[in-house]
Amino acid sequence: WISAVLMALALVVVLFLAIYYCNSKIFNQLNKYLYLLMVFTLSAVAAASISNYGTAYFYTVPFTLVSLYLLAFFKQRVVFTVYVISLLPVLIFASSGLEIFVTYLVAGVVGMLVFEYFNRGWLQFVTALIVFVVMVLVWGAFRLADGPESFNDYRTITKMALGAFMSVAGYPLIYLFEKIFKLVSNSKLVDLSDTSNKLLRDLADKAPGTFQHSLQVMNLADAAARAIDANVLLVRAGALYHDI
Repeated sequence: WISAVLMALALVVVLFLAIYYCNSKIFNQLNKYLYLLMVFTLSAVAAASISNYGTAYFYTVPFTLVSLYLLAFFKQRVVFTVYVISLLPVLIFASSGLEIFVTYLVAGVVGMLVFEYFNRGWLQFVTALIVFVVMVLVWGAFRLADGPESFNDYRTITKMALGAFMSVAGYPLIYLFEKIFKLVSNSKLVDLSDTSNKLLRDLADKAPGTFQHSLQVMNLADAAARAIDANVLLVRAGALYHDI
């Protein structure tokens, strides 16, 4: 127990310093900091719990979902750093920790990249499929070092498929976290910026000139936000509703 407590403290200190160097302003927003701690804790508890069932079962845990949970509220530089730290418990609790760590590290980074394009409705299953393929490729690279006979472990591949597609099933929890921690997710901002929603349709019907003006302001604000690396989705939503 002393060992576990010391390791947990060490990881929390690393997490604290990572946030400090990436974006110290997060400490001024308690809800965001608590959210980061919650995501890290979920990852650590999952790694500790699954260690009792065998190494192969680590692949059933959708650790890549951690990167998506982070991506919903934070910029990529914070997401990547915290995601890497959230995977460190895997190195501690899994007997083949390095292999699993590298597999999920690569899969999570690729997942973050493709989720930007496949994040609506059934397209999330495309993200899950790509994550699964990446996991199999990285796992296969490690198997090459063990010899051809190690490729017969089809059960592990099945567990990878289960874990990859569980990331789709678990993503809607974002909306629950959004309410609990009083945050605004990127998904929510995308929904708000959809010009087919009721309030914006009313604006277009009752004040079409103002609606067109808001669209023009949104386009200008979008370009400015991209130029200074601001939160583009937040700026777009603010520009659309500024006259309302």
